[in-house]
Amino acid sequence: MNNTLPSSTRKPGIYVGYNTTIANRNLPANPQRVLILAQRRAVGSVAALVPTAVFSDSDAAAYFGAGSAAHLMCRAAIIANPLLDLTVITVDDNGAGIFATGTITITGPATGAGILTLWIGMRKVEVAIAAADTANSIATALNTAIAAIPDLPVSSGVAGAVVTLTARNKGTIGNNIKLSATTSATGTTSTVVAMAAGAGDPDVTAALAAVFAVRYQLIACQFNDATNLGLLRTHLDTVSGKIEQRGARGYAGFTGTLAASITGAAAVPFERICYAWSRGNRAMVCEVGAAYTAYRASVDDPAMPLDDEILPGIPVPPLQSDWPSRTEQESALHNGLIPLYIGVDNQLHICRAITSYLTDSSGNPDETLLDDNPIPILDYVRDTVRAIPRPKKCTQRNADTYRDQIYAALKKLEQAEILMDIDLYKNRLTVVANPGNRPAGWFMVNIPAPYVPGLHILDETIELFL
Repeated sequence: MNNTLPSSTRKPGIYVGYNTTIANRNLPANPQRVLILAQRRAVGSVAALVPTAVFSDSDAAAYFGAGSAAHLMCRAAIIANPLLDLTVITVDDNGAGIFATGTITITGPATGAGILTLWIGMRKVEVAIAAADTANSIATALNTAIAAIPDLPVSSGVAGAVVTLTARNKGTIGNNIKLSATTSATGTTSTVVAMAAGAGDPDVTAALAAVFAVRYQLIACQFNDATNLGLLRTHLDTVSGKIEQRGARGYAGFTGTLAASITGAAAVPFERICYAWSRGNRAMVCEVGAAYTAYRASVDDPAMPLDDEILPGIPVPPLQSDWPSRTEQESALHNGLIPLYIGVDNQLHICRAITSYLTDSSGNPDETLLDDNPIPILDYVRDTVRAIPRPKKCTQRNADTYRDQIYAALKKLEQAEILMDIDLYKNRLTVVANPGNRPAGWFMVNIPAPYVPGLHILDETIELFL
């Protein structure tokens, strides 16, 4: 809004304009925009490397191909947070990649009626079996039932009594599709060979370059391999640094053994990357990562911990032997993993939201950035300070005024319980105009940010009196 009266004005009059810049004296909004980075299918209507807003499951299926990793991640994210501000950037399969495959082999004939139940990831497929049905006819019926569900992460084919499943996307993502089958019809069995042999993941360099200039506070990455996570780490470090100043964090999932998941997390440790772990979950790693990211985005208070929160949309692992013990949860938390545990309500819970930052640059244990709160708090403090109007002239008087404005903003952050003890650190808040080691026209600013730590442990004692 133009509120400037030229100094050359000579015509008499009363000139009244508006200044709206001081109307909002509250803290700035803290939007949590999510970007999903995943593989598409060739049948999708949106080409790779095109950032696309997604508002529904059906949108994602049409845009990226039903059953693709991108589609399934969108579904998991929207279930976890229906109000999500979601954008998706996709990559095509690696042309040299290999599809993962698995099989279900049926024996028969049935001597009694029953049901064949097949789990493909989080989806259940059921086929009715009648007495005297042959193995071949049961397999054919199963193949037909699978084909009737277009958003499964696999396609299928049948040869005799063997149904072969092929991942929708090439690469290692298909190896992570869990299969299990049971039959209640006497005289029949169903033997599963797990999905395997998928190889050749795409490179995400071009996708990250395509979204470099736009801020997404949270990025859910389909891939948990060291190469692509390393590329994500470089992207996050660059966009969040002092030059670009678009703070962002990355998230991925693991569903393997504790040892394998610890190894995966240790390959790319970073204070801006978090790894959610749920051993043996029917959900794919990309779905676990997407759901966790979306739920994290539902909490816009950067200082709020997620201890014991329910993670919507992701099931409890079917085998109780896969449920993490108390000792395993502790081990995960000491090795850069966010364990998802099973509560007394038989739902999946977030144990504690931590980053994969464990040691300083010298390799010494360092808990400074352990929790997934300090980084978003620092990002929000920076956003708050950047919202303060910049002084026009580089004088110490203006520097002192600017310092007072920063102090007022810090006190608001203290009132919101994001920062604390501002007056204790007040002397560390300094603004110096034209410092000797910098060119003219320069403010050197130091801003203390003592953040409010989350409450994680209550050490209580119950005393017995007789």
